[in-house]
Amino acid sequence: SVDRNKRYTGFLPLRDYDYLGMWTKPLVFMNAGVVPRPAGFSINDLETYNDADTVTNLILLGIGATWYPWKDEHKGSVSVNAFSHWEASQHYKWDTTKTQPSSIVSTLAADGTTSGRRTWSGWYDKTQEAGQHLGYEFSAIFDCEVNKRVSFTSCAGVFFPGQLYRDLSGQPNANTGYWGKKIEDSGSGVMSIVNVDEDAGLGQSISYGAYARVSYEF
Repeated sequence: SVDRNKRYTGFLPLRDYDYLGMWTKPLVFMNAGVVPRPAGFSINDLETYNDADTVTNLILLGIGATWYPWKDEHKGSVSVNAFSHWEASQHYKWDTTKTQPSSIVSTLAADGTTSGRRTWSGWYDKTQEAGQHLGYEFSAIFDCEVNKRVSFTSCAGVFFPGQLYRDLSGQPNANTGYWGKKIEDSGSGVMSIVNVDEDAGLGQSISYGAYARVSYEF
């Protein structure tokens, strides 16, 4: 089949590149721009592509609070934020025990033999819709004006994956390549299949990060 003439149920906002929010700032999802959001499984390429740096197909609900330790609010502030993220479009659950169509089996076998890429097991289940919840994000931001020329900023954030990542566990992804079974050359020119433990998909690990910055104005 060909990936065309399909109805898209998400949305495409304008001027969303590098959007960081106004009153609440989703640091992990928008500022860092590295948490991949599954955009849909491609029958042609046999993997799922992702979006990470725009708000396309993203629904978020956030709440935040800011405290000003000094009388002069320009001296600095401490902000905390909490978010819940969803995808607007619907995915099907990935079933690692489901039998793949015969055409897909042939394609994987040919691809693995010629390129040594990793194969995988399972297929999507059209009878079950995957959850749309991406997960929860919590972040904190500290800003401080040391003097007229020097300022200091530090940020930290953590993301807890939601039901969507669990329902797509095992699905091959563009970020991870083919996993599940690894086709290796034993040295004699014969390709053999070796089982490995890695997840074919994006996984369900907690993502976190932090940074600090000192700025000096000349």
